Amino acid sequence: MPELAAVTAAAAGGGLYFLGYLGWGAWPCLVGFLAPLWWALTARPNGGLASAAALGVVFGAAAFTGGHLWLLALIGPFLDGRIVAGTVLWIVYGIWFALAFAVYGGLFHLVRRRGWSVAIAGVAPLVLIEWLQPQIFPLYAGNGLIAVPPLAQTADLGGPLLLTALLGGANVVV
Repeated sequence: MPELAAVTAAAAGGGLYFLGYLGWGAWPCLVGFLAPLWWALTARPNGGLASAAALGVVFGAAAFTGGHLWLLALIGPFLDGRIVAGTVLWIVYGIWFALAFAVYGGLFHLVRRRGWSVAIAGVAPLVLIEWLQPQIFPLYAGNGLIAVPPLAQTADLGGPLLLTALLGGANVVV
């Protein structure tokens, strides 16, 4: 099981991620949202694949919980106020979202274990996960850059995945 400091760091990274979401508007948080997770994943000398996946779940759960609260407001208009059904759907979607980061944590761990840099281990799996995971509401880390037109225009060259890769590069620098 991951240590408390690593779990706290992973949750803090998820918090930075949701604050960078469009609804919160604190896009500068995206410049460092991965750094706490990467620290947590590399600071565990005896951590294995399961521990890395668990830290990914913590990150994903924190990001989802804060960043997707707006979905709960849709229960009334779209589910006729069926609060239990809506809450269950929200939780299931949150688990799906967090599982993607469990895979991300595992991929990061495996790539780092093979001796690759944090830049490769951190950015490539993130872009891969965002590209491959089916989403009801497509979410890319790069979407938060819409508030910064000069950066958002980069999406014309490579879509939101390029923006995510650029954010990953900024996180490497941090």
